[in-house]
Amino acid sequence: MKLDKPIGKKYGYLGWKSLPSSTIVGNTKRFALVGYSGDFPNPKKKGYEDLTAGESMTAGVHLKCSILRQKDGLFDHNCDTTGGASGGAIITNIDGKYYI
Repeated sequence: MKLDKPIGKKYGYLGWKSLPSSTIVGNTKRFALVGYSGDFPNPKKKGYEDLTAGESMTAGVHLKCSILRQKDGLFDHNCDTTGGASGGAIITNIDGKYYI
């Protein structure tokens, strides 16, 4: 899909924020991962009956996950995810604003 005009002013946007590892690691339950996991949504589960586009066709979110450690330039997290969500955004709130 290609938009014919910017929509950020109307609907909002997420900014980028570069943070030191020491700020990110161990900041418990402060993050959310948004992605298109291959096992979501499961219309057989209660509450998901109306999500009929098919698995990996609807964005899902895991709230209150944590960045556990940093090693070799990578971060390990405990956000619930499966194949298809790789590259999904990890979002946090800093001083009332949301950032990727």
